[in-house]
Amino acid sequence: MAHYSGSAVDMAALRSALISACTVNGWSWNSGTNVLSKGSLHLLLTNDSLNLSLTGRTAEGSGDMPNAVQLGRLMQKAGAATLDVTYPAQWECFVFTGPDEVWFVVQYDVDRYQWCSFGGSAVAGLAGTGMWVSAIRGSVPISSVDPAMIHPFAIRVATGGAIESVVGGMTSGAWGWNTVPRAFSALRDIYLHSDLDGHGWHLNEASLTGELIGVRGFSQLIQAQPSAWNNEAALIPMRAYKMRPSFKTALVADLVNIRHVRIDNYFPGQIIELGSDRWKVYPWHRRNAVERNGGAPGEPSWISKDHTGTFGYAIRYDGP
Repeated sequence: MAHYSGSAVDMAALRSALISACTVNGWSWNSGTNVLSKGSLHLLLTNDSLNLSLTGRTAEGSGDMPNAVQLGRLMQKAGAATLDVTYPAQWECFVFTGPDEVWFVVQYDVDRYQWCSFGGSAVAGLAGTGMWVSAIRGSVPISSVDPAMIHPFAIRVATGGAIESVVGGMTSGAWGWNTVPRAFSALRDIYLHSDLDGHGWHLNEASLTGELIGVRGFSQLIQAQPSAWNNEAALIPMRAYKMRPSFKTALVADLVNIRHVRIDNYFPGQIIELGSDRWKVYPWHRRNAVERNGGAPGEPSWISKDHTGTFGYAIRYDGP
C-alpha cells in the first residue's frame, strides 16, 4: 500500500495529485487522451474549475460507463449554497495493488470531505473487466428547488446513496448504498463492469433504472454499531452486488482495503489499530453525532441534510 498527502490550490492540482500517486504505482497516464490505465482497467479522468470527473472504460478509447461520477460541486439550487470544494484543500491518496484499489480523499472547510475511488474487483469469474468507479456524486448538478431537500444528503441506515436523484436532491454518502428508484436514477454514483448476463456496467438486472442492493444486506450490522459494551465499532465489509434474472444476486466486488464503520466515537483522520492492521477513519462527507442516523428520530427518510451522520469508512493505512 502507498499513501500520499498534500495541499491543492484548485481542481486541476487535485487531478494532478491523483495522477501522480497512481503513475508511481504501476498505472500509466496518457496526457493526450486523459486516460489512466493498468492492464484491463481504464479511467477517463478530466476536470473543469468545479469538478473532477471519472469515467470507467473497457478499453483506452472506448466502452465508457453510462455516466461519469464526480468529486466537486455537491449541489446547485437557487438560494442554497453550492457547497463547492474550497481552497487550499488537503488531499490524501491511498493506492493498493493485488487487487488494485485507489481511494482519493479531499478535506476542505475544516470538516467537509469528498472522495472518489476506482479499481479492479477481486471477485473471480466476472465476464467483464471487473473495474469499478465511484465518487461522492453522479454527473448532473442538482437544480430543483424543494424546501425539504435544500441540503445535499439524504442518508439513513438502509437508504440514501448509490443513486443520485436530480428531483429529490440526493447525492451519494456511501459507496454501494441502497435507495429506491427515482426520476433520473440512471445517474448512479457507482458503476462496475461485471458484464454478467451481458449487462456491461449495469448493477441491476437489465437497466440503470432499477433498485440496487448496496448495503441493505448488512444494514442491521451498521445500525447496531457502536458496541454498547465497549463503544467500539466493527469494520464492516464494503461490497457491491448485481441483480440477476430469476430474482438472484451475485457478489461483484468485495473491497479488500476499505470498510464501512460508524464514527460516533471516532473523529476524521483517527487511526484504529487492530492487531498489526491500522485503519484511517473518514466521514462520507461531514460528521454529525447529534443526528447520527442521518436525521432526527421519526423524521422522514427523504428529508435531506448538510451532513452524513456518523456513517463513514476506514481505509487500510501504513503511514506515519
